[in-house]
Amino acid sequence: MEYTLSDGGWAFDRCQLYRNTVDVSTRSNVTFQVKAKNDAHILLSEEHPNNMTSDYVEIVLGGWDNSKSIIRVGNMIEEQIYGGMVQTSHLLSADNFRAFWISWAHSVIQVGKGLSVGENMFMAKNYNSVQQQIECQKHPMGKDYTSPISIIYMSVWNGFGSSGSWIILPH
Repeated sequence: MEYTLSDGGWAFDRCQLYRNTVDVSTRSNVTFQVKAKNDAHILLSEEHPNNMTSDYVEIVLGGWDNSKSIIRVGNMIEEQIYGGMVQTSHLLSADNFRAFWISWAHSVIQVGKGLSVGENMFMAKNYNSVQQQIECQKHPMGKDYTSPISIIYMSVWNGFGSSGSWIILPH
């Protein structure tokens, strides 16, 4: 599946997410290529972004002017829990496609370079540790965070002044 996205602006745009969403319910990983000068965002969620109230994972590649990347877990009700931010200078390119993979098997979200899942990993977040952080906070709806994250949808977009082209490779 291929997407060409215009500048995502500075805000979280649900309309753009709706248009750029694929079902990944039969997968535990995905490989893709992206061409953008900065801020390639990936949303992994249980619910479709058009009607999302459950937890999600947001992965930012080449954020902060193409200098850092991060994994964030949160929902639309409360603040996001930030994973470890990593330095990734010049991770993205405005001129050439760069290949990446994301895996979410065994409650661990991993991100790597290239098309071989499990190789060249540069970022990971254990969802169980995020659950513990969230449990320490008071959740207004009494949410149970003891179940592993369920990823059914993947959405992509660009933001913060960046346009982009995406190729999501078949399983």
